[in-house]
Amino acid sequence: MESALGLIITTVVFAIVGGALTLDKEKRFGHYVVIFGTSLIGSYLFMRGWTVLFKGWPTESELIVMFNSGEPVDLGKSFFIYFGVFFLTFVFTSFWQWGKDFDKDHHPEIEIELGGPKNDDDDYARLNESQEQQV
Repeated sequence: MESALGLIITTVVFAIVGGALTLDKEKRFGHYVVIFGTSLIGSYLFMRGWTVLFKGWPTESELIVMFNSGEPVDLGKSFFIYFGVFFLTFVFTSFWQWGKDFDKDHHPEIEIELGGPKNDDDDYARLNESQEQQV
């Protein structure tokens, strides 16, 4: 889909899917939304920071102009290098957070919101102590 409409439709569809996952009443996807959402946004912002310094990544408004002009879209070699940086950073940060098994010492409020720890009663006491120390 090489059109501005395709870009907008794709954005809206993924926004709806992400929003639906966050509204899950059984809280099955909470950890996934936090881990992959923060990895995705952080990786994109990291990569976009480099593009501001070194150029070569089209802005969203430039993409829309390219799509609406009807001309073939030529993104260049630097675009794919930046995309590789984005993808590798996303994979690394996702596995990093996943490997920490959603560190309960750093995110006790999220763990409680998602239904509490799954191990034993000692974990509940530890989470409550952690919250009291933050206050």
